Amino acid sequence: MGIFLIFFTVLSWAENIILKYMLKEKAEGISRGLQRENAGNSDITKLLFDIADFDFALINMRDSIKKMKNLIMKYSGASSCTLMFLDNYGYLWKVGEKTTYPFKLGEGIAGWSAKCQKRVFVNDVSSDKRYKPLYKNRQGAMVSVPVVKNGKTLGIISLTYSKEKLKLYPPNNNVLDIFVKKMRVVLENVFLYYVAENEKNELRARKSISKALEENISLEEKVEIIRKNVVRFTSINDLSIYLEDEKSHEISCLGGAGKKNITPTLDLMNIYFNKKGKKHDFLDLSEKFDFNFITKRGSGYITMYPIFSKSKIMGYILIEEKIKNIDNLSVLEKRFIELASSHLGEYLVRETSSKKIIEEKEKWRTIFHNVDDGIILLSRDKIVIEANLKAREILGSKNTSLIGANFFSLFKIINPEVESPTLTSIKNLDRFKKSDKEELEKKIDKFFSSQKVIRPQEYYIQTKSGKYWIIGRMKTAIQDPNSELFGIIHIKDITKSKEVEQDKNEFMSMVSHELRTPLSAMKGYLSMILNSDYGKLSKKQEKSLKRVEESNERMVVLVEDILDVSRIELGRFNLNKEPINLSNITRAMVRELGAKIQEKNITLKIQNKLVDPCLKKTIKNPEHTCNDLGVYVLADRDRLMQILGNLIDNAIKYSFDGGKIDINIKPDKNFVEILVKDDGVGVRKEDQDKLFRRFSRIHNPLSIQAGGTGLGLYITKKLILAHNGNISVSSKQGKGTTFSVKMPIAKQLPLI
Repeated sequence: MGIFLIFFTVLSWAENIILKYMLKEKAEGISRGLQRENAGNSDITKLLFDIADFDFALINMRDSIKKMKNLIMKYSGASSCTLMFLDNYGYLWKVGEKTTYPFKLGEGIAGWSAKCQKRVFVNDVSSDKRYKPLYKNRQGAMVSVPVVKNGKTLGIISLTYSKEKLKLYPPNNNVLDIFVKKMRVVLENVFLYYVAENEKNELRARKSISKALEENISLEEKVEIIRKNVVRFTSINDLSIYLEDEKSHEISCLGGAGKKNITPTLDLMNIYFNKKGKKHDFLDLSEKFDFNFITKRGSGYITMYPIFSKSKIMGYILIEEKIKNIDNLSVLEKRFIELASSHLGEYLVRETSSKKIIEEKEKWRTIFHNVDDGIILLSRDKIVIEANLKAREILGSKNTSLIGANFFSLFKIINPEVESPTLTSIKNLDRFKKSDKEELEKKIDKFFSSQKVIRPQEYYIQTKSGKYWIIGRMKTAIQDPNSELFGIIHIKDITKSKEVEQDKNEFMSMVSHELRTPLSAMKGYLSMILNSDYGKLSKKQEKSLKRVEESNERMVVLVEDILDVSRIELGRFNLNKEPINLSNITRAMVRELGAKIQEKNITLKIQNKLVDPCLKKTIKNPEHTCNDLGVYVLADRDRLMQILGNLIDNAIKYSFDGGKIDINIKPDKNFVEILVKDDGVGVRKEDQDKLFRRFSRIHNPLSIQAGGTGLGLYITKKLILAHNGNISVSSKQGKGTTFSVKMPIAKQLPLI
């Protein structure tokens, strides 16, 4: 044992000589007592037994640290002892004490000792100008002993000696070596415990903050829970959380005792972002800036941390602490504050986005349910996914949801021409318009397979709520995240317009019928007067009455056209179809219009054969004959004459004097095509769609001269469609017009 003491004494003496030399410039006031061997309790043997008997328990770390400190003070003679461990971020933390103020490496006596891994002895702290600012109210001596293992600083043993204990200063270096050796194991365990505890606290903080944000409580309550958690896990004096209102841009304190509804006096975005765009995480407001929402001025340090939402500041965390500023906040404490800020920022983003989504959803839902058209979202299986109020009104009722119903189970397509009050049940109408239903189903299937638009088409339907005239169309397809395709059906209710139109047609039919009787009477009397049945007329009287007769004739034609339109619109005209020779009826129509043809000196050909419209003489030249093609169509004779008459008369009206008209008949397998071609004024391309509209007149050089009601081609098209045919037109302005009519051939002719 004596040899052991001599060895350590010599070693300690040499070490103290070297240390004194190295610290001469760095640590003034090192006492000569550094070389003393009899400070404190010098019973090394007893110390070794006490240290060996000491068992450090992490489970009850505070008591273990207290016993360890008492042991160190007993053998070092110090009046107080502080044990510190070094974390991974360069901060020294006191072990077993309530305060969490950390020292950075190089800060203060302990920080400098830990950084240089040297023992520092200070005889009088109050008179040392380097340490006096940090230890304002302290007097006496201090010793800082680094605990180092394998070149790494594990922590610090810090000893203080009051005036009463200065006689025991400085401590025996051999004693300090023994404590350093013991503290290596203790501080390693403390460090592991610290890391585990911090991870546990971080998980607790995350869980607590997340739970608070998920709870069904007010925003103020959520913020207050977060505030209390940050205070608890960082052990700071006070903390307030301010959030900015997006609309008013006022800052309100929702957590803590700060002021409410404050407008910031400085542009915080410019403060937080410098010219390079680098973000300053923590901002010291203690001296640099004057904010009107700081309530406790002069009470310590005030630090601010922003609550970011993407690149926008939505609020602030205001930290008020007596001894902690930005430099003294540890990495772990900053992490807790950043954690609260990021969670709160993400929550505010979600809430803002959710509110906007809800607002947009409500806005579009209001529009969806209040448009005049019915809108139905349909699946590929023809199941209704969603329907607005108008669609419910038509197909069911406003209070009944159509979701999940088969679209075709909600209505039946019926035929307005055959429906009558005598029908006892809607089931009797199943045979009517069946083809329309099947056709619509095929169109919907085609839409889903190729997304081919279903163009607007009129249907007369029977639903639970009544009978409706609708226009249905389908042109939009949407795809959900599961790649399922849906189609949007638009249903336009035209029942009222149909009723108005029917009333109008009824009125037109009645007025036309009432007008026809007096006009016919006028025509008869005019004819008798012009035939001199009531005496001979002077030339002047005859001329005037002929003008009256022409006007009467125009009125009769107009009334007949209006009657025809009314019958067509009301579905009240009947077709007495029979096989008719198309060549013969065409020549007959040409003969009726012969006077007009000759008046304008028009050359007319049928099948490229010249025709004499008046048949005044027999044309023996074969080139000038019109052969009978033997083509028969199944048609109403009078209506077919009307169709041909309107087309040929139209060609005459819009041909120049001396013009040409060609009529060609081209039979095909099922249809025969009738082409009526003139070389007259023609029609502009943009006006061609107007030709078949009611009362539509095309403005050209001959339109005023030709006159007319604008109903001829409209009636012609309706009559052709009634014969299951169709009509088209091609024209070029200044070069003439060609009308093409296709009508079905009478296949039953051989059976007659």
